[in-house]
Amino acid sequence: MKWKDAFGSAMEELKAIRALLAPVARLDDPTVGLTALHGELTQTRLKTLEVVQGGVTGLREENREVRRRQDRMISDLNDTRSEPRQLRTPPTSSAPSRFSRTTCRRERQTTAPDPMDRP
Repeated sequence: MKWKDAFGSAMEELKAIRALLAPVARLDDPTVGLTALHGELTQTRLKTLEVVQGGVTGLREENREVRRRQDRMISDLNDTRSEPRQLRTPPTSSAPSRFSRTTCRRERQTTAPDPMDRP
């Protein structure tokens, strides 16, 4: 019975092939295969993203504070620059100065002797 012997040898070969494919079959298992790898990569990516977002948020807050300080320093510097300019420029008042021409003329007129006061 040749066919029985051939069938038996075919079954042996099939068992050997299944034994070789057993580790490959584990790749379909969600805890071991590609699905597990994708899940692990996703979790790692999310953790990395959280750490990066935390760092970026901290840097943004520091940057805002630095900008506030810089604005304050610039305004203080502008105030400091304007003070010497104010000291250099004469005041622009509408009242006549003590030494203006009109004031001097008035003083001369009032200090001159009155001709009616002569003896």
